[in-house]
Amino acid sequence: MYYKIAQLMLGPGKNAATTGDIFIAQTDSIKESLAGKLFMLAEIESRKSESLKIINFIVDNIFVNYYQNEKIILREKIATLKVEHIFESALAKTNANFAEFVKNEKIKISPNSINITIGIIHEDTLYFTNTGKNKVFLIYKQKNPGQENEKRYKIIDIAEKTLNGNEAPKIEKLFANVVSGHTPPKGHFLIASEALPEYISNKRLIDIITTLPPASAVEQIKNTLAKINVYVSFLGIIIKTTSASEASEDIKPSAQSTHDSIISLNQTEEATEDLLSPSGIINAKKWAKYLNLNIFKSKTKNLKTEQKTLNLKDKIMFKKSSPDFTKKITRYFKNIFVYIINFLFFIIKNITSRQRLNLSIRRLSDKVKNRKKYLKNFYLKLNKKSKILLLLGFIFILLFSINLFFIREKNKNIAEENNYKKLNALIEQKQNQADANLLYSNEEGALKLFNEIENLLAEYPQKTEEQIKQLAQFKDKLNRQLEKIRNVVRIDEPLELANFINLNSRAKPENIFLADENTKILAADSQEKSIYSLNFRDNLATTLADLSQEILSLKFPAAGLNNSIYYFNNKNIIVLNTDDMSLNNLSISFPSDSAGYAAADTYNSRLYLLDAKNSNIYRYNRSGDSFSSAYGWLAAGINIKNAVDMSIDGNIYVLKNNGEVLKLLRGEQEEFNLEKIDPELKSPTKIYASPELDYIYILEPKNKRLVIFDKDGQFLMQYTSDKFTNLIDFAVDEDSKLIYLLNDASIYKIEGKHFSE
Repeated sequence: MYYKIAQLMLGPGKNAATTGDIFIAQTDSIKESLAGKLFMLAEIESRKSESLKIINFIVDNIFVNYYQNEKIILREKIATLKVEHIFESALAKTNANFAEFVKNEKIKISPNSINITIGIIHEDTLYFTNTGKNKVFLIYKQKNPGQENEKRYKIIDIAEKTLNGNEAPKIEKLFANVVSGHTPPKGHFLIASEALPEYISNKRLIDIITTLPPASAVEQIKNTLAKINVYVSFLGIIIKTTSASEASEDIKPSAQSTHDSIISLNQTEEATEDLLSPSGIINAKKWAKYLNLNIFKSKTKNLKTEQKTLNLKDKIMFKKSSPDFTKKITRYFKNIFVYIINFLFFIIKNITSRQRLNLSIRRLSDKVKNRKKYLKNFYLKLNKKSKILLLLGFIFILLFSINLFFIREKNKNIAEENNYKKLNALIEQKQNQADANLLYSNEEGALKLFNEIENLLAEYPQKTEEQIKQLAQFKDKLNRQLEKIRNVVRIDEPLELANFINLNSRAKPENIFLADENTKILAADSQEKSIYSLNFRDNLATTLADLSQEILSLKFPAAGLNNSIYYFNNKNIIVLNTDDMSLNNLSISFPSDSAGYAAADTYNSRLYLLDAKNSNIYRYNRSGDSFSSAYGWLAAGINIKNAVDMSIDGNIYVLKNNGEVLKLLRGEQEEFNLEKIDPELKSPTKIYASPELDYIYILEPKNKRLVIFDKDGQFLMQYTSDKFTNLIDFAVDEDSKLIYLLNDASIYKIEGKHFSE
């Protein structure tokens, strides 16, 4: 890798006056080594949807025209075929295709509003074409290291110096000129939109880019620009070259004789073979050379001609004996393989008969013993030289097998690492593209990218802690991006008003209710037979526990007469007078087992009980200290057996455990459906329909959220927080635009953003 590259995208969101995007190609390592890395920075001075369509078309077109050019494959064979030629050819095709695209799509756009820079960085050379107002800065080091940083480095706009004075751009010749040049040692490139250098000085850019890696430099620039309150988009690509090194002295070759040249050529060949051979591979030539020099070496000191004759004779003798010896070794391994297969067949065939199996094992054992004896005799009959060769052969096979195993594992690990890096780069690219689509309100394009990202994350490896951590980061960013489309209001730090554990260490409140004109919140605890009170005026929390009352439960709080609250007590109704905080009982008759009741509410001084077990709603009128006989309010044939809660605003809204909501009027079902949301409602627990305003609230603890709909069933918003670990109940103060939530034993308060929608 001759370079490092990072991209910067920062915009004001919907207030931007331009459409922009950055593309950095992700391709395989072979194409990148042959053709380099393609990049594009585009900014169109328009907010129309055609602008984003133009950018996407140019990205797809230049990528295909460049990387799928057949000339790339020929670069290895044709030395005169340059990257610059392929790049120019791809730009020419892109120009023609773009002109046809604009004509077919009937897009009207001025070429002067298009600012696009397309480039290739290949090894230590940059090729680029620029149209419009984009800047291409070169930051290079001067030969005066004693000066300060801004003086040691110089910055110039090479696009201005090389392309200045050209004719005005035309649609059919948008990319007409290609500039190329070698990068200087320790050089940096900054391709930027027009706005970036206007808000950050050259000195500041030099300090950041020359002292930090590209990725860190991008984050530093983002932090600097984030402090500026402007309605301008900032785009940039930082490229840092890494191939430059200090110049070394030239070594002049000395004259060599023909013999020396051949020796040098042989040495070069051997060195090249050593360099190209994988680590751990046994060099056969070295072994053969070693054997020739040591095993077959003549022990007598004769003349050179006699020594050559002896060596030749030894080699001929070796060649004659080698085939027979090889056949014996091959036959030996073949016999071992056959014996193993036969043994397995014997096991399978004789497994049902222990006697036959034992007989087969004894026969096999005898054969093995005979084979051992034969091999022993065979080995003893060998001469010393053959024994050494046999031993070396075994060692060679063993080392070769071990070496193959480790090479296979090494190559597997390298391939997995490369795939892992490519997967990370691909996910990052798609998430950046999704950010760009969200920036320009292209939700359809963003959703398509989100589906692709989810499929990639499903295949993400999780073998190391680093991979698990990276996967969590990708998922977290994806969830944050999805929240923008899902109208999620994330409350990072909801305000905790009280924790009733401080009043009672065993406190387990199961519902809350706003009382005294929303100045007090009451939390009922059936287990402790207590009611906790939090007064907003003095922020004082107290406990009410009337031991004279037989309290079995304090469920389903509902507004009663004269500032009282009704609580369902299994066999009767407990009434809490909020003026003096006293408790009383009201008798009631249940037409069925009270264990099947799932919710209660009041409307027009009448009490309604939801009997999910028997799929009915009973209505009661109050008469003195008791309620009249139950009236079956629900029409026959309406199934509410899976109901978990209900709320009344004139209509009765029944919430089922699968997220379905029924709207009922005069006992009959009305046509009503909630809009589908993402993620879907699956395990809601509570519903509240505002009598005063046009809102329906649904609590879903499983997904840590409170979802808001209007009364036509249209989705508006959803509130969530990581603090909502065990949501139990909620209450709404619509006059103050506040929402109170009961989570475990704590009361949280959040501001309602949906009231201003």
